[in-house]
Amino acid sequence: MHSSTLRRTAVGAAAAALAAAATLALTGVAAAAPACDGDGWRVAGASVDGVPAGFEAGAVGRTYVWHDGVGWHLRTTDANPAAHAYTGTIAAAPGASFVGVTKVRVDPADALWVDDHKVLHYSFVTHAGIDGIDFHVTGCADPGRDTLVLALRKNGAADPALIDLGRHRGHPGTDPFTATRG
Repeated sequence: MHSSTLRRTAVGAAAAALAAAATLALTGVAAAAPACDGDGWRVAGASVDGVPAGFEAGAVGRTYVWHDGVGWHLRTTDANPAAHAYTGTIAAAPGASFVGVTKVRVDPADALWVDDHKVLHYSFVTHAGIDGIDFHVTGCADPGRDTLVLALRKNGAADPALIDLGRHRGHPGTDPFTATRG
């Protein structure tokens, strides 16, 4: 191998290691390839792909969930400007985990965390604005690891009619519900 090729390889490896270290330092999560970001996630036959049609701040009060080429997204909003409590959990299948979990427009009093059992928890107080999270799931390339179990509540109530999934705004049959890839 030529010395210039070796130098480029070494520089590339060093850059990758530096990027992984920066991700770990900034997020507290080791960088990993988001192996589960492909299309094909479904809930009881309904696609969750694409932003729900008509979603915007101040839209009908509910939880909006979708998946696209850049990962998973969950948003809450309400047409009524009064405070509404949106809470929930998203559990990854054994062996899978959450990475790149980021808050979207949340207030300081809103909470978001992933526990040691690989369950993502959120608690938002939403008015007519938007609160939300974006995330990726890794490790689901293996059989049996391509599911998420979502339990989403508005003001403490489980109501599937208050959950819109994907661009066609389908609703799960139950809450909690399972999203499956494939």
